Amino acid sequence: MDYDTRDLSRGELREEPTGKLVHDFFDESKRVVTEGMRLLRAEIESAKLEIRQEVKKIGPGAAMGGAGGVLLHAAVLMFAVTLAAALSLAMPIWLAFLITGIALAIAGGALVLIARNKLRTVELKPAVTIHKLEEDQQWAKGLTQKARSNLRQDT
Repeated sequence: MDYDTRDLSRGELREEPTGKLVHDFFDESKRVVTEGMRLLRAEIESAKLEIRQEVKKIGPGAAMGGAGGVLLHAAVLMFAVTLAAALSLAMPIWLAFLITGIALAIAGGALVLIARNKLRTVELKPAVTIHKLEEDQQWAKGLTQKARSNLRQDT
């Protein structure tokens, strides 16, 4: 039977069957993988929560954009004819309708630009979660390098 004669945790010599050391190694590996999976699930939940919070910020901008669209439509239907009819008393009908259309397009365009600027402030990338995942990656690299280093010292 193979025996390892070193206790790595204290730097002391002792006799342990190699099979037990391999078994302990696999148990520890399983624990690390399980912990890594738990951590990954937690980070995914964190990303979902962060994205939900950012998506909620879209609401006011989207509502304002929708309201701007509805107002543009209502304005085209209601005020265009009224304004054009009033202007047609002093100029040709076609010119009165052209001026009316341009004025309403400017007002509607301004509302759409305001809505677009509000929507641009929303950040859908889960920055906090990405940062945590990068930290976890560095931790896992360090752990792997440490384990490799220990294995090299053992051989």
